[in-house]
Amino acid sequence: MKLLPATLASALLATLACSGCSTPTANQSNHWRIESIGPRITYTFFGYDGTKDGSAWHYGLREASSIGKTLRRRLLNSNPDNPLTSD
Repeated sequence: MKLLPATLASALLATLACSGCSTPTANQSNHWRIESIGPRITYTFFGYDGTKDGSAWHYGLREASSIGKTLRRRLLNSNPDNPLTSD
């Protein structure tokens, strides 16, 4: 079970490493320019778009939270909306 946090941490680290620290410019949306390669690769592999999703850190936290909620509901049968389970 220790593999799951390590996997999530490595995915978050990879997202941050690929997102870069610069503010996106107008030329990054032009696929003919070299500056567009990094953001396009990041979007393809991780779904992160710096112009729409805000900072990479907050995007990674939202994604990790969503993945955690899905795993908790599927594997631990933890659904707060289910009236048949007791809290």
